[in-house]
Amino acid sequence: MNQWYAWFGSEENPEPDIRLPFWLFATDRYPICWLNIYSKPDTLTVLHHLLRNSPQFQQILNSSFGGLFHLSANRAPISCKLIQALIVRQIVTKQKFEMWTVFCGQPLRFSLHEFQSITGLKCALFEEGYETPSSEISLKEPDRYWKRWIGDNMDPDRRLRLALLLIVDCVLIANHQTHTPTPRYVKMLDNLDEFLNFPWGREAFPETLWSMCPPRISPSKSKDSTVQIFCKQLKQKSIKLNGFPLALQLLAFRAIPGLLENLPDPSDRLRIIDPTSEGFPNNSAVTLNDVLDSEIYCNLAVNPLIESPSNRDVGVGEWDDKIRDRKVDYMLNLINQNQPFVKDEWLGGDSSCPRIVHQPFHPTGSHRRHIINQIKSNGHKKQSYVVWPPPPLLNPKRRLHLHSSTVSCLTSWTLPPTSCTGWLSMQLS
Repeated sequence: MNQWYAWFGSEENPEPDIRLPFWLFATDRYPICWLNIYSKPDTLTVLHHLLRNSPQFQQILNSSFGGLFHLSANRAPISCKLIQALIVRQIVTKQKFEMWTVFCGQPLRFSLHEFQSITGLKCALFEEGYETPSSEISLKEPDRYWKRWIGDNMDPDRRLRLALLLIVDCVLIANHQTHTPTPRYVKMLDNLDEFLNFPWGREAFPETLWSMCPPRISPSKSKDSTVQIFCKQLKQKSIKLNGFPLALQLLAFRAIPGLLENLPDPSDRLRIIDPTSEGFPNNSAVTLNDVLDSEIYCNLAVNPLIESPSNRDVGVGEWDDKIRDRKVDYMLNLINQNQPFVKDEWLGGDSSCPRIVHQPFHPTGSHRRHIINQIKSNGHKKQSYVVWPPPPLLNPKRRLHLHSSTVSCLTSWTLPPTSCTGWLSMQLS
């Protein structure tokens, strides 16, 4: 039997719904891999620290970029295991501009609607004739636009333009480990008002989404389908994510409130604009065991569709090459009827990974949040039982910082051989 269409249902539910989309990976048979996330959201804290109380920073806050600085600081540290868990639990659809993942049996949509609701970015239609840059060559040496708007002397207007480039190329549309300016975006700084009102959400979302889903076109020499190619990539040691993957994590925290219980401080009162120092609060990330613990509870609330913002841009859900998927239409109909879902209703998926068997950890007392992912006071570590081949050693947890590569590569022809943050402090302050 073809492993992709094999069903791994339970004896209690022998009749899965064949009208629903198929799993990417079979139920409870998910791979583990590292995520190489090039986006550096903590760049926002550096810009706030260096530009706060300045007219230039107020101008950024008054634009659609301002929503990024109002994101929850406690929920912003990247949880790679949560993002990876959502990616491998997705279902396969024909939709090019949305991803559906299934958590605890419940579907959850990640589309431009959710992206705008999370980030606050403009997501209106592009002007006629605009094409998103796909493989544009990075700017390796200063051109006339760079010399005009950035150059060596940092007056207030140039500080503002450099900050905007950092937001776009280092946070929202990060496609390389070493961040370099995109020539088209540097040229767009010719008209600052148009740059600030450009639909950056519509520009950043496809870059984010398409690295999380199967490719739409198979390589010419490959005999595998696009889904099989993507499954093989996820079973490798690592996979890179472009764009702004933090949006998927923040969507999960909003749509699945139970996940917030795994954070020592899940409140959203502290925003990125509030701290007076660089970097995010020292808040533990959601781990794989936290994800598996949450899946054990059948009554975990999952909101498949979050509400659209009241000021939603015109044409947010419109795409020129949007494809209808009857399985998605059927699923949406069930969601609108408040139909409950169970995990064994979903069919198919790559079944080559061993089945995961997990025994949840049950901390007691008022110290529950304080001992999550930490050594308990009696000296015993948190226990979980996960049956799969031992995964490769993971990189130790580390906080995201604005390393020298974030900006020094962006301005490599003008930077002195000093630390990036020190240079920014002199140029932006």
